[in-house]
Amino acid sequence: MNKLIQSTTERTLRFHWINLKNGKLNLWGVPGIMTPLSINSYLWELLKRRYGEKERASFLYLIGKEQGLHATNLFIKKFGFNKSPNKKKLLDLIISQSEITGHGVFKWVRKDLQNNLIIGKGVSNMAKSYRELFGLSSCPIDHFLRGVVTSIVSTILKRKMFCIEKECISMGKKECVFVVKPLEEFSSKDQLFISQFPKESDFIDKITYRKNNFFNKI
Repeated sequence: MNKLIQSTTERTLRFHWINLKNGKLNLWGVPGIMTPLSINSYLWELLKRRYGEKERASFLYLIGKEQGLHATNLFIKKFGFNKSPNKKKLLDLIISQSEITGHGVFKWVRKDLQNNLIIGKGVSNMAKSYRELFGLSSCPIDHFLRGVVTSIVSTILKRKMFCIEKECISMGKKECVFVVKPLEEFSSKDQLFISQFPKESDFIDKITYRKNNFFNKI
C-alpha cells in the first residue's frame, strides 16, 4: 500500500467515514451494500447474453460515469480541493479509492495535463473474477470502471473526456490499461472506440438532477 492510499485509508477510519448504522453500510456518508464479485460477474454476463455486448457496455459505462462524478465531488469536499485543486494530486487521491472499495489496485502511468492525455493501469478484481468464471473474454469488460474514470478526469480537467479500456485481464492480459483523452481526439474509424462508445450517451444527464457540482457539467 503506497503512502497516498495509506493516508486516505487512515483518514477514512479516523473520521469514521466507513461505518455501520441502522443496518446501513456507509462509506464517506454514502449508503451502500456488499456483494460478492462473483455475483457482479454473473450480472455482467447476463447483460451480455440478454442484450448483447454493445448494450452491456453502454449500460455499465453510463452507470460508472454517474458514480465517478459523485465520487469526485465527494473527494473534493472531503479533502479540501474545492477552491484551488492540485489536479495531479487530486487524480492520485481519487484513484486510490479503488483499493478501498475493492475494485483493485490502479495507478496513473501518464498524467500529461498539457496535452490532456491520461493513462492508467492496474489489476481489476472484476476482470479477474469474470475470467475465472467464464474463461477468456473476446473484449474488455471493465465498462463500469471506464465510466468512473471518464467522470474523474472530465471533472478535474473541466473538459469532456472519454476513456477506453485498451487491455483487459479478462482477455488474458496481466493488467488492465485505460486511456483517457478528449472525446474529439478519438478516430471515428477506431474500432475499439466505436465498440466502447455508449448508446444514448446523454441518458444519465437527462434523468439525473445534480446539485453542488463544483465544476461544469460534463
